[in-house]
Amino acid sequence: MTVSEKSIMIQKILSVLLFAGSIIFYILAYVGKLVISPMWALNLIILTIGLFVLHWLRKEGKKIWEVFYVFSILNYFMLMIASFIYQVWTFEKIFTKLGITKLSLFLFFLVTIYLTIVYARVKTNYKTVKGNQRHNTTWRVNRKELKRIMDSDDIYINLGTYHERSDN
Repeated sequence: MTVSEKSIMIQKILSVLLFAGSIIFYILAYVGKLVISPMWALNLIILTIGLFVLHWLRKEGKKIWEVFYVFSILNYFMLMIASFIYQVWTFEKIFTKLGITKLSLFLFFLVTIYLTIVYARVKTNYKTVKGNQRHNTTWRVNRKELKRIMDSDDIYINLGTYHERSDN
């Protein structure tokens, strides 16, 4: 196993752990067992973004991994916001800390699912539309290139007419 294959395997393992961790931390916060601090969530976001950038730079092209990364990043971001709400919530007469955290986590989870689907759809549609774009077929020639063309013995077609250099 080469060093590159090992680094890819380590990246995949870390990605799966971060994806599973985002779901586990979300569930633990929802049931009220563990609400991580916003700084922990921010650190996990930075780590996930780093792995996403590595994936993007390698141009692996597997859309499922991109979806995992985007879902994990959004999930940690929403968890960070919910944990911040949990820390600063003081209106106990309206909602309890756990109640407002559950409500925000539920709504944020819906937003996370929606944004992940939007990302996947935009990525797919962009590739589809990009493939259907007309290619720029205009041909521009600068003066230096025109002089080289005119001095050569080749025949060039210009808007349906042709010019042949004659040696008189």
